[in-house]
Amino acid sequence: AEYMGAAAPRVPVPPGASEAEAARIAHLQQRIQEVELQASIRQVQARLLEIKIRQVELMMLVQQANQVVDLRDREVALLDKKRLLEERIAELQLQIAAAEPT
Repeated sequence: AEYMGAAAPRVPVPPGASEAEAARIAHLQQRIQEVELQASIRQVQARLLEIKIRQVELMMLVQQANQVVDLRDREVALLDKKRLLEERIAELQLQIAAAEPT
């Protein structure tokens, strides 16, 4: 369960409490508010870190996708070169066969 920053209810100073007791209650309530604020800040910081981690993960996925696209482009180019070389070899073999005396 995540802490969502709900403020603790203020405890009323009991009737007949001394000034010292009232001051102590007020001090404790202030301290509770400070701790709650710190918890809220830490929760926001944790969420920001999660977001930054996700951004890095997404950037890595984009890089990997770009690498795949580059590799596929290279593969297509190499297969085209291979096909052209095979055609050229076939042409040269026909020329050699035609030039040979029978």
